[in-house]
Amino acid sequence: MKITPLLFLLVLLVSCAAAEKPKYLVSLTMQVSGEEVASPSMLVEAGKPASVSVSDRFEWELVASERGEAIFLDTEFRSEERSVDYEISVTPGEKVSLQVGTGTITLVAERVEGDA
Repeated sequence: MKITPLLFLLVLLVSCAAAEKPKYLVSLTMQVSGEEVASPSMLVEAGKPASVSVSDRFEWELVASERGEAIFLDTEFRSEERSVDYEISVTPGEKVSLQVGTGTITLVAERVEGDA
């Protein structure tokens, strides 16, 4: 039967498409002494490291994953003054703020559906 190998290949292709890793849009706003200094966003794939640099002022790295209904962010922020690591669990679409010295970092993460 020639249909069996073709059917197997079709099932394999559908399985691979269904197993695509989720993607997240993660936005950050950084304020220092009440003044906004940066507001980058990243589209990241679950489990893959991503990073963004804002001029020479700071660098932001993260790995995103899901834990139940929450989005888990393993992040590192580096600036001229300091480097801080955070592991943060966020509810999709809700803001989370962190105090770092005289600065405030606000994060928002949302799951992105489809081919974004």
